[in-house]
Amino acid sequence: MRRARIAIVAPAVVVVALLVLSWAAGLLDGEAAVDEEAPRAAWLTHRWVGEPVDEEAVDRLARRLREARMTDIYVHVGPLDAHGGLTLQASPYAEEFAGAMHRRLPDLRVQAWLGQAEARGGGLLDLRDDRAQAGVVRSAEGFLRRGYDGVHYDIEPIWDGDRHFLALLEQTDRMLDRHPGAVLSVAAEEVPVFPGAERLIRTVVPRYHPWTIDFHRAVARHADQIAVMTYDSAMPFRHLYERFVARNTRLLARALPTGTDLLVGVPSYQEWNAGHWPAERVEAAARGLRRGLADLPPERRPRVGWALYGDWHTDEAEWRALP
Repeated sequence: MRRARIAIVAPAVVVVALLVLSWAAGLLDGEAAVDEEAPRAAWLTHRWVGEPVDEEAVDRLARRLREARMTDIYVHVGPLDAHGGLTLQASPYAEEFAGAMHRRLPDLRVQAWLGQAEARGGGLLDLRDDRAQAGVVRSAEGFLRRGYDGVHYDIEPIWDGDRHFLALLEQTDRMLDRHPGAVLSVAAEEVPVFPGAERLIRTVVPRYHPWTIDFHRAVARHADQIAVMTYDSAMPFRHLYERFVARNTRLLARALPTGTDLLVGVPSYQEWNAGHWPAERVEAAARGLRRGLADLPPERRPRVGWALYGDWHTDEAEWRALP
């Protein structure tokens, strides 16, 4: 989930300067509240399914999710292997945890978060292999049979236009037809930070791989939810990060099919590296989301919410700051 894709070094200063210039003439001033019916999700750590369920800990989690009005959780159930497989031993308490959450929050959708680094990024999973794709779909269906309400794919890096990834989504979509009510969500890359950014930024960051609007639409044809990873942005200042989030919100919300939910990533980790600067905080992402919502027609806003990344490093103040 934490991506090597934004390994920004000294040349990032040039990129930031261009971002300042590109946004200077057209900044959003208004804000709109997140709709009461909007989707709200959180990525959850593996320990919930890898260790015995602690009833008190689950009670605390359920209270936080209820207070945040969560609609979905993406529970990390273990990295896929090179064949798209996932052993039951990787998440021995998966069924127990899903049942515990369903008892406490009956309306909450518990989704199985399946991820792995893709071969193009040096990882194990090669989606060019039809057998690996079939293995991923079998793993996904296995969790639906274990009581999960949906599947969340976080396979990275996926480059814009990747037809093998789209083929995986199409296969998964067909599999879901056998499980009425089950949903598919996808962790997606952001749109380019400004028009023409791909060519320019790749001169200093070859692994920069945003998705075009067209590719987001292609993914959305099979996905019920798009969770855009609006973090690791290399934005050094809060106002730039807010505008980065706002831009993704308004562009994608207008472009995606009306039947697909858009969830904007809200980071809560506290660290400093080349891709993640202190500007990336829950409060800044929340304000960026609200600014993006202000530029949308009211009828679109109920399908635009947020996804918290992630529960394992979110403190009480950050839970309270969620939009």
